[in-house]
Amino acid sequence: MVAVVFDDKSISSIGGRGKKSSPALLQFIRDTLAEHEAGISALMEATGFTTKSLSSMLNGAGKDLGAGITALVEHKAALKQIIDEGTFDAKSLSSMIHGAVKDLATGITALVDNKDALKQIIDEGTFDAKSLSSMLAGAGKDLGSGITALVEHKAALKQIIDEGTFDAKSLSSMLNGAGKDLGAGITALVEHKAALKQIIDEGTFDAKNLSSMLHGAGKDLATGITAIQERMPKLKALATIFKPSAIATQLNIRKAKQLGSAIDQMFDTFQKEINGETQIPAGSKPMIAFKSTAAVAPEQQVGG
Repeated sequence: MVAVVFDDKSISSIGGRGKKSSPALLQFIRDTLAEHEAGISALMEATGFTTKSLSSMLNGAGKDLGAGITALVEHKAALKQIIDEGTFDAKSLSSMIHGAVKDLATGITALVDNKDALKQIIDEGTFDAKSLSSMLAGAGKDLGSGITALVEHKAALKQIIDEGTFDAKSLSSMLNGAGKDLGAGITALVEHKAALKQIIDEGTFDAKNLSSMLHGAGKDLATGITAIQERMPKLKALATIFKPSAIATQLNIRKAKQLGSAIDQMFDTFQKEINGETQIPAGSKPMIAFKSTAAVAPEQQVGG
């Protein structure tokens, strides 16, 4: 029997998404986990899931924890089969089913029904299992919709890769967490690929920089891409005092919908330095003033 030990962080995660759980709810979770200990242990032994993986899949379960655990235990044979076939490992599966909670059975069923289609994409060499699970992260009960979008748009994604604009890793980074809205994200990429290629061809920002700025944009990719396009003069001006990779790193922490305002604030923050009125002292760590204490390291500065 595999030992079942959930730490406080895992229990808090099961309690609610991004909110503090009441002591009563936390105690309910502990009691429910204890009640299902034998089933959880058998599940872990069969699939290789850790308590960390399980808490990811059960994230936000709260009062529905029992239903979520029951679904996982009942489908352990199917999950084990997917893992044994080598298509996805336990970590990838937990990423895709993350947060499905009481609808875990629906998410697992979608995985089982579509495993051959996913394996075919992997076998074709366009994306590996890690990239697929990244794009489908958090799809949960809507996993079927996300997989359908991947299958329908795989030719378009392959074309982008074959054209040399972005590689599979960069694409999966931008589409990270799109889940059920994967189709919208892919459509945005296809529609804006010429504009993105033009930015790359101009030579200031490369594909890696752009994918870093747009990491996790998912369904909001169109908004993020438009923000970058409209503000290229500002980004180029910033690139005269900072390395493009440093700029991309700083913008990576912003959501796609906030990317435009983040670029504006970054530009305003360093207006004097861009105009040559003020010099950034060697070895200093200038701060980006947009609700972040993240600093640009000296080695990331132009000439650093």
